[in-house]
Amino acid sequence: MNLQASSASTANVLGTLASTTEKMNQAIQTELGLNYGVTIEFAVDKQTDGFVVKNTGKTDLSFWGVEGPDHVASILKKPKPMTLS
Repeated sequence: MNLQASSASTANVLGTLASTTEKMNQAIQTELGLNYGVTIEFAVDKQTDGFVVKNTGKTDLSFWGVEGPDHVASILKKPKPMTLS
């Protein structure tokens, strides 16, 4: 009888552990989504006829180039890091 009770108790603990692990995994995924979301500020600089891009998120970003309606595509050989502002 003790073996059956012990096995049932072990199964119950393992079920609880699996549930807790799944909840922790979901919480970590949510936190990663919040911390690694990309947010930038973009503004046109009329004095220089250019633009300003600021990294306002928590993730490191790199600038690889630019292309626009009035600008020929320009791709850099090495990316420029965009520091957090």
